[in-house]
Amino acid sequence: MGIETALIAAAVAATGSALYSGYTQYQTSKAQEAQSKADAAAAEANGRLEAEKIRKQAAMVKSSAQAAAAENGLNVNEGVSTVINDQITRDSEEDAWLSILGAKDRGARIAADGKAAAQAGRNAMVGSVMQAGASALSGYAGVKQWQAGQAKMGK
Repeated sequence: MGIETALIAAAVAATGSALYSGYTQYQTSKAQEAQSKADAAAAEANGRLEAEKIRKQAAMVKSSAQAAAAENGLNVNEGVSTVINDQITRDSEEDAWLSILGAKDRGARIAADGKAAAQAGRNAMVGSVMQAGASALSGYAGVKQWQAGQAKMGK
């Protein structure tokens, strides 16, 4: 194997290595983006489930409060009983909505991380193509320089 062949082989290897590296980073980032989308959806669903639990718990608390008021001879449809029930409803709905909104925020942050990973993968792919081109040009220049040296020596 001559010097010229070795220079070409080195350029081809460097070019292939750069492309493979960029492609694997790109594929990894696509997988990260897909996982982030799934994680974001799961976070939002979890928030909705938590809100539903809060609402069910509030219904049980209201039921217990009404039972206690009735046990004490109070009318559960007026006065203090309705104020207590209204306050339980307001507090539980606020907690439920905070759970939903917090989950939406977590989901949005997770999705944004996925988009950033995807962009990093695209950037890596572009960078690897540029590196591959530079490697190929460098190899070509090396071969031409070697050939010019050989021509000067008369070989």
